[in-house]
Formats: sequence, C-alpha cells, structure tokens
Amino acid sequence: MARDKANENEIDPKVIAGINVLIDFKRGLLTYKKARQQFRALTGLSNDIAEKFIRGIVKINNKNNVIPFPKRKKK
Repeated sequence: MARDKANENEIDPKVIAGINVLIDFKRGLLTYKKARQQFRALTGLSNDIAEKFIRGIVKINNKNNVIPFPKRKKK
C-alpha cells in the first residue's frame, strides 16, 4: 500500500478512539463490558481478541492490583 506524503503523518481517528477507550477503561470510566464493545466496534477485532486485549489492562486504583504489606506482629 502506497501512502501519499501528505497522509503519512496522519493518524486514523479510529485508532485514536480505540486508544481513548483503553485509557478510559484503565481509569475506571468504562466498565469491562462497555470498553470491550466500544473497542471491538472501533477496531473490528473479534470478540475473543478484544476480550483478551482488554483483560490484559490493569485498572488504576483497583483494590485487586495492590499487594498488601504483611501485618506486623506486636512484640
């Protein structure tokens, strides 16, 4: 595929929208289901691939992402 020099630096709006969906999911602004639906619609990926892709993203401020320090025993 040959590209025009003028279009070489342009980014496809669908790519930007897909990245924004992933960022919103990571920030907790989208549920897993909504993020998967939107990402799939924008990228054209199959449901299985979109699911695996989004499951690999770790949400910010998710209590399941934190490894608790062991509690100190009182002497």
